Amino acid sequence: MLIFIGIAFYVWRNLDRWREIFFTILGVVLGIVLFFKAPALASWFMGLF
Repeated sequence: MLIFIGIAFYVWRNLDRWREIFFTILGVVLGIVLFFKAPALASWFMGLF
């Protein structure tokens, strides 16, 4: 919870750079999802072929 409050405060203080901050956070979240879902994604991908 504290992490989300910190991120919200940082975005609020830097609203002029919100797009850059958004894409950075989006990249981190997508990287985490890919890292933890890699076995399931690999199985699904191999199932296609």
